[in-house]
Amino acid sequence: MRPIRFDKPAYQTPKTNSDQKPEAPKLQKGYHDDIYARNIGNAATPLVERICRLSFSDSADSSPTSRERLGGKGMFLQRMVEIGLPVPPFKCATTEVVNALEQHPLDTARLARYLPEIALEQEVETSLANIKQYLQTLPLSEQAKRDNWLAGLTQFVASDDFYEQVKDSQAARDIRALRAQLGEPSTPVIVRSSGINEDNYGDAQAGKYLSEVQGEDDVLRTCLNVMASSYRPEVCAGGAPQPMALILQQCIDCQYGGVAMSYQSLHDDTIRVEYTSGQPRGAVAGQYGTTPHRIDIA
Repeated sequence: MRPIRFDKPAYQTPKTNSDQKPEAPKLQKGYHDDIYARNIGNAATPLVERICRLSFSDSADSSPTSRERLGGKGMFLQRMVEIGLPVPPFKCATTEVVNALEQHPLDTARLARYLPEIALEQEVETSLANIKQYLQTLPLSEQAKRDNWLAGLTQFVASDDFYEQVKDSQAARDIRALRAQLGEPSTPVIVRSSGINEDNYGDAQAGKYLSEVQGEDDVLRTCLNVMASSYRPEVCAGGAPQPMALILQQCIDCQYGGVAMSYQSLHDDTIRVEYTSGQPRGAVAGQYGTTPHRIDIA
């Protein structure tokens, strides 16, 4: 089943003639006119000349920077680095690393605490990958069963039972090696999801996965918590979890944070910026009582 595609708000191109520049979109009531004016007035280079135009597509391929290997966030972060944009230092646990965790043999007896039916339908030893394949074979009439299994798997992947089984695997050692490259243990690091369809235009699942700052525990635990969020029934669109990578990135203590995006699509001429004080989640999490400042730039 394909993810539900939400319609984007319609956007009308500002009226122009041959002798006039496009009119700047009007601010919505309640936003900061002075900040907006500053951004428009100080833009010495026309926006069309500042857009990053890429000659290659977002389609999955075998290149080191493909969406297939790095997921949506990882691919775009890598492209930003390649064109010289400053981003906080990061490392990517690729889809191959996450897949290795999912291929790791599991003790069915420990898994049965979360999936009581597993003993009746699986072998003595199984893996998350095998269970995902099984869930994909279930007909639509068994949607309730699929959702129950996914809810159990969400708890299992984030549990001590799963951690204890994979903590000494090669994939776990690879993840710890990536964390070591980002600085001393005291350096704050955030683990971010990077699904292969995440941050893709029209993806209804984007933004629903967890991002978590590493505490004093093993960074692998933080990664497993983020990984577990991709198993939740509400983000699996009636199927199984999509392949994903994990981004380990230095966490910046922000005075202001937010998101910049194309207004309607990658081919639109308007950029929208939304931000709040503190971390970017204040602008993107949709929490009640949080109203981000908005700037639309033609």
